[in-house]
Amino acid sequence: MAKWIAFPYLSVIVMSHITKLSSGHQLQSAHEVVNHELVIAGEPLSKRVQEAGGTPCYMYDMTRAQQQITAVREAFPKQFSVFYAVKANPNSQVLAALQPWVDGLDVASYGEVETAMNVGYKPQDMGFAGPAKSQGELNASLENGVFLSLESITEAKRICTWAEQHQKPIEVGIRINPSFELRASGMHMGGGAQVFGIDEETLFKVVETINQSAWVSVTGLHIYAGSQCLQMPALVEQFRETFLCFSRVCEQFELPIKRLNFGGGLGVPYFAGNVPIDLALLGHALHELCAEFKDFIQHKELIVELGRFLMADAGLYVSQVSDVKVSRKHTFVMTNGGMHHHLANSGNLGQLLKKNYPVVLGQKVDCPVEQKVTIAGPLCTPLDVLAKNIELPQVDIDDFVVIMLSGAYGLSSSPQQFLSHPSAKELVIPVI
Repeated sequence: MAKWIAFPYLSVIVMSHITKLSSGHQLQSAHEVVNHELVIAGEPLSKRVQEAGGTPCYMYDMTRAQQQITAVREAFPKQFSVFYAVKANPNSQVLAALQPWVDGLDVASYGEVETAMNVGYKPQDMGFAGPAKSQGELNASLENGVFLSLESITEAKRICTWAEQHQKPIEVGIRINPSFELRASGMHMGGGAQVFGIDEETLFKVVETINQSAWVSVTGLHIYAGSQCLQMPALVEQFRETFLCFSRVCEQFELPIKRLNFGGGLGVPYFAGNVPIDLALLGHALHELCAEFKDFIQHKELIVELGRFLMADAGLYVSQVSDVKVSRKHTFVMTNGGMHHHLANSGNLGQLLKKNYPVVLGQKVDCPVEQKVTIAGPLCTPLDVLAKNIELPQVDIDDFVVIMLSGAYGLSSSPQQFLSHPSAKELVIPVI
């Protein structure tokens, strides 16, 4: 913490950088606070709220996203390309700001393809994975040159038919549902019975189908085993098992593979007690794996696709206190924003038990804690809770309630039309 006098005899400015909250939350990176107020990209929160047009609003500081991408590049072996998973935050201004820093995009619908193309991305720099691609999505992707990850034998047949009808050579990838799963992940997407990908033991059926076509070849393999993992041993094990699976498949089928997509899975410390991932430690393990498999990966592009890990820390969700009420000795702070804007924070997007995201009062960030409250939104449902039994400084009407780590799976992942409340505004702050 640093303190200094800005103008003698006029004012004292007190600045600090927070990395941990009194609630026990550890942040991915430090946030600046001046005179108790959160500072966003060099400007006080109150000024950024005015720029956004008021609350409720999301703010995305793209400098923080750039710094996260840079940190990944510095830690990971040079063989890895960094793809952004559009599903995490498909805001077109966010995509445009990310374009100079990422090598490509992971897309999960043709709508995401169109959004990305509209801000200047090339279709050939996109990898399209999704468990139920329609015939129309496949056709449009093939016409524009999007790289497809096959997830069923039906998709393989449809692509072969299209290629033969158009007499056009097509390269595709296969998304594999491996025999292993990502331990300690928030959401399993590989191993066991899954809607995602093709079971490793039945890959031969898809390869046989594609081999019957003179126009289609498999040049990519893709595994996404799980998401939101903060345990280093589990992450390293996932990468090792993925290397082994890819090498087995290549050896068995003698495929002309050019690209190996390792998925993502790197977690974000949303909850009290979570510890951020040590990128340097993970990078060291990946360097060792690349050295171990150097003959296999030679002349192949390695891809890691990250969404949440790149964007979560860049985003804040800001609402404003409209009322403070007491019910049977329990204090409720009522705000003008809620789960219709930030479903994940409410615990209704995959959490088994409601746990609080990191929450601060935007202009009282480092003030002493004085009360325990539950923060609730304006919706007529008991599910609309922003934070439960959280300790905060004294809360007053018009205070800003800030939910941190909100740059991913926020507005686009939420039921914005529920009960017809206004949508949240979005402010994208470019890198200066």
